[in-house]
Amino acid sequence: MLSIAQFLLSFPCQKCLLIYYQNSTLLVDVVTTELSAPLYWGLVPDSLKQKVADNLALEVKKTNHIDVGLLGTKTLLGALSQNGYADLAFTVASQETYPSWGWWIKNGATTLYENWDIDASSDLSRNHIMFGAISAWFYKSLGGILPNEQSPGFKSFILRPNFVNGLNHFEAEFESRYGLIISKWKRRGNHVEYSCQVPPNSKAVLYLKGVKIKLGDKEFTTEEVQNQGIDLTAGSYTFLIEE
Repeated sequence: MLSIAQFLLSFPCQKCLLIYYQNSTLLVDVVTTELSAPLYWGLVPDSLKQKVADNLALEVKKTNHIDVGLLGTKTLLGALSQNGYADLAFTVASQETYPSWGWWIKNGATTLYENWDIDASSDLSRNHIMFGAISAWFYKSLGGILPNEQSPGFKSFILRPNFVNGLNHFEAEFESRYGLIISKWKRRGNHVEYSCQVPPNSKAVLYLKGVKIKLGDKEFTTEEVQNQGIDLTAGSYTFLIEE
């Protein structure tokens, strides 16, 4: 059987992925990095994204733990969150058993380590960026602060927060060149209160998921908030979301 690397290198990328994922089951044995990396970097054709994401989720659910190296650490949480599996990404990130970032915290870590094994005999740095992609994931997936590719520099940006199960509140702040961007949320019973701040001379498009979504007395349709997005000019906003 061809190795994954040999298989991928034998075709142009798009053609390779079409062959690779065209059936309901994968043609070769895969690991989570080989599923998450193409998703994260936008290499999977739109027609196959959900199938690849579903297969990735099935692989991850076998252990609910991170099972990747450095390259997979960069892409795993983002690939899950971008494709409907933010809850699963949070489960992986917050596990309190080995290996996980939650495992580090439970064992007293306040920085990023070089090795998942806190008692390792080598690779012992206690201030190492190797597994640091989770920091960006906090902003991009939990806070949902994302750049707009059509408007570099956060003149215009996207807000797409994920209200993950197991977390009751979250807040992210980003100091853009136009001022402070804030994205924060808190659970209140069966509702989520989501607040955001758009700095002066900039604008944002907000995407939210929920059964009912209100801004003051105004109620938005599912189509508006999930697909079209809500256009926000500079200012502060608080939405009430029924999940």
